[in-house]
Amino acid sequence: MAREEYIIQHLSKEIETHTNSITVFRSRVHLSVYLGPFVVFGYFVVTAKGLPASWTIDTLTWVAIVVVCVCFLALGLFCASVEEHTWNQCNRWRMLIARLQKVDPPLLGDNDLVFNQTLKSAYLIAFLLLLLSLFGTIIILARLSPAGASGGTP
Repeated sequence: MAREEYIIQHLSKEIETHTNSITVFRSRVHLSVYLGPFVVFGYFVVTAKGLPASWTIDTLTWVAIVVVCVCFLALGLFCASVEEHTWNQCNRWRMLIARLQKVDPPLLGDNDLVFNQTLKSAYLIAFLLLLLSLFGTIIILARLSPAGASGGTP
């Protein structure tokens, strides 16, 4: 019985660790999502130096805006998939804890305690989307200029 109690304590700690990891992940994402637009706006204010500014809205600007919006929504989907993998694993561990408490002697398989899901592709795609949205934001910011400057509309 001591072995089962140890496994239950260990799995409970794993679930707690994963929950904390998701909380930290969410707070990092929320910081960038909520702080990012203010940083971009601050860049524009500092660059304009109080001068009236204009925005050149052409096809490239619209494409950049659409790309940034699509990247933003796709990042939400990939963040959700990372969370979903974690919650699915925690649910498997919870079911294992319940099985350990009900079955005597408990039947443990090799895959019961292993986190066999890989998240590399989701993270790679998420960071590629971040990079793409960065380039889109640079294009959008490059289309901003003080009124009367070359490239801007008066």
